[in-house]
Amino acid sequence: MLHLTNTYEPSVFPSSSSAAAASASSPAPFVFSLKRGWCQSSTVLGSVLLQEGSSVVSAIVHILRPNTGRNVNFDRAALECSVSRASHVVSLSGSSKSAQEEEETLCHVHSKAVEAALLPAVLLEAYPKSVISIHIKILQSSEHDTAAAISAASLALLDASVEMRDIVLGVMLRNDDAALGPTFRCVLATLSALQQVSFMDFTGEVDPVALSQLVAACKAQCGVLRATVLDAFRPGA
Repeated sequence: MLHLTNTYEPSVFPSSSSAAAASASSPAPFVFSLKRGWCQSSTVLGSVLLQEGSSVVSAIVHILRPNTGRNVNFDRAALECSVSRASHVVSLSGSSKSAQEEEETLCHVHSKAVEAALLPAVLLEAYPKSVISIHIKILQSSEHDTAAAISAASLALLDASVEMRDIVLGVMLRNDDAALGPTFRCVLATLSALQQVSFMDFTGEVDPVALSQLVAACKAQCGVLRATVLDAFRPGA
């Protein structure tokens, strides 16, 4: 089991911020830990239990199955990603229909984010007429949920020995200090070895210089995580 305590999650400063203010800031602590192969089943190819930030998620890759759907692609596999939240983290007020619909919408958004992040990485053409099915469950929820779901899904594929162009890792960085500029948050996923961004979700207001710094910080964080993950997945680790 890999445990990495990483303090490389810097605040991102608008262009108007001084270098002195930047050096005086304290980086937010960042925790990344994982356990691979935790789910042993004849129908499971790979599994990962992962903590990223304050989010804890599990990801399972089910055995490849023939694509019997109506829209069969004979040249490549279909990628199915589903995200759900454990019952103890679902904040439903009673059983109102609107609350349930909001929960379903949130999980759908997470699922689409994971799928978008993974599609450039997975060699779908290596598995024609098949379905690669990934199930992610959020066990502890925080603003890192999307990034953690992306990372867990990618590492579960790695545990399953599914062919990929590179590992996909997601991170979330933010600025909440009003003195440093408007509040903003960025979730970004990269294929670090290929220097490719496969997913980005940005909310808030930021000037172009700060946005460039934010993206660069996210890429650097993904690179740090990738190096550590590869070390954990090496034979005999």
